[in-house]
Amino acid sequence: MDIFVRLGQIGELHLFSVPLDFGDYFRGDALWLEIEVAPYKSGTYTRLSPRQELTPAPYAMYATTAESVAGGISGSGTANRVPKFTATRTIGNSTIYDNGTNVGIGTTSPLERFSVNGVVESITGGFKFPDGTIQLTAGGGGTSLWQQNGNNVYYNSGNVGIATTTPDAKLAVTAAFR
Repeated sequence: MDIFVRLGQIGELHLFSVPLDFGDYFRGDALWLEIEVAPYKSGTYTRLSPRQELTPAPYAMYATTAESVAGGISGSGTANRVPKFTATRTIGNSTIYDNGTNVGIGTTSPLERFSVNGVVESITGGFKFPDGTIQLTAGGGGTSLWQQNGNNVYYNSGNVGIATTTPDAKLAVTAAFR
């Protein structure tokens, strides 16, 4: 490809830029641009050294065609939905929603930095809180000394204390009550 740029007088420093259209040539290989210059209408060219590497901008245009994936990639999505592959070469919506401030799973209106519409499960490790503590089980979960029968809660083993850690009767209250 020949591109002619007429510059000013000899001895002047000239900088120029020229848009180059390489068409559909970029496939990911390293490419270099060789430049030759000649005085106007002389026909005698001088090769400039070193050659100039073609940097990622042309490759970015190639990447939009996704030709590196056999058969290409297709699909569409919805604004603010994080995309996911719904088939081998198809992109669609996930259940993750990102409005730029908050992220929601199963909701398109997250009110906090992270909102979940549904049950959250920790397989291992528990949940870490801002104070650095890690809770491995839910409070009150597991086995309990208290039993429930309808709306009634009862305790059949030992004594119960209110405002005392050493109850000496079935119900020991050491604080004033009304």
